[in-house]
Amino acid sequence: MHDRIEAEGHGKIDRISRIITLTGDLTRDQRSKLLAIANKCPMYRVLHSDLCIHSVLADCQSAAPVA
Repeated sequence: MHDRIEAEGHGKIDRISRIITLTGDLTRDQRSKLLAIANKCPMYRVLHSDLCIHSVLADCQSAAPVA
């Protein structure tokens, strides 16, 4: 998912949101572990140093974010 972000002030983007879609018959625990792994990837760590990155898992049935 990509949203256009209009930067204000300094023109700095300080938040990225992503929706991660997992497929297959996964338990809640497995989904939580995969989200934790996604939040430890090298790019996440580089970006996270100056940004707030908000990640949610998509609902498999509707592809809508699950809080």
